[in-house]
Amino acid sequence: MDKEGNLYGATINGGVANCDASGVGCGVFYQLTPPTQKGGAWKETVVYSFKGGRDGFEPGGLVFGSQDKIYGFTSYGGITGQGYGYGTVFQLSKSSGGAWVERILYRFQNTSDGSSPSYMQTLLRDEKGNLYGTTIPGDILLGTSFELSPPKTKGAAWTETTIADVGSFWAGLISDKAGNLYGTNFAGSTGNGSVFELSPERGGGWNATTIFSFSGSDGSQPMSALTLDASGNLYGTTYTGGKSNVGTVYKLAPSGQSWTQTVLHSFIGFGVDGREPSGGLLERNGLLYGTTQGNTAFSIRH
Repeated sequence: MDKEGNLYGATINGGVANCDASGVGCGVFYQLTPPTQKGGAWKETVVYSFKGGRDGFEPGGLVFGSQDKIYGFTSYGGITGQGYGYGTVFQLSKSSGGAWVERILYRFQNTSDGSSPSYMQTLLRDEKGNLYGTTIPGDILLGTSFELSPPKTKGAAWTETTIADVGSFWAGLISDKAGNLYGTNFAGSTGNGSVFELSPERGGGWNATTIFSFSGSDGSQPMSALTLDASGNLYGTTYTGGKSNVGTVYKLAPSGQSWTQTVLHSFIGFGVDGREPSGGLLERNGLLYGTTQGNTAFSIRH
């Protein structure tokens, strides 16, 4: 949301350009303007329609930057000619005439830099303007978590750094006040997934630590981003695992140098409380809110 109350988002399909033989669009970046009168309708405007090829397709992960700039990524595209490409990170900014202009900041190569960031995540931006995100497994290697740093001189290229490169990352990263990053690994060393911490090191670089590995009975295959409360506790969902193997809601509490996991809820399934949550949680006033793929929205007191 901007200062005027307009909402912005992205769709992975639709728009004016066809990205495959079935005629599916490459996705759009849109704006929703609130009504001027009470009870009126919101107005939707397509402010940028992705074309595939060099500018990418299947956009997601929007985050505001300075001077009304918006940053995001595409899961595919980024090359000219034949082939899909492995995704991009882009910037959208308003021109002097009011139109939104796209600028590609980075194109993934499907090497050590990763491939195809998942549209389920949102980019993370720090106060220095660095962007953080994750990629899912590509053709060559497992997924990565990455840092994309702005150039120190105007007109120079952005710099991509792979922070961790062993995993299957569907969700994005979150940050605490100390600058540590937290994320989830869909598979992990056990095959059930894990939660990891990335701590900045003096002089540059990151230290990657697995802070919890799921066993199956306490959850399995986390797909969602984590939620951090004021006390430093982490909350999340798992897609499977638990009592009925259809997902859990869990809490990770820091305890000295380790973390203690608590299963707050183990889903039963369709017709009862839903199943297979793939989205994250919203924490407000001691309650956690979320959704499942079984047509339910839920709240849990933690």
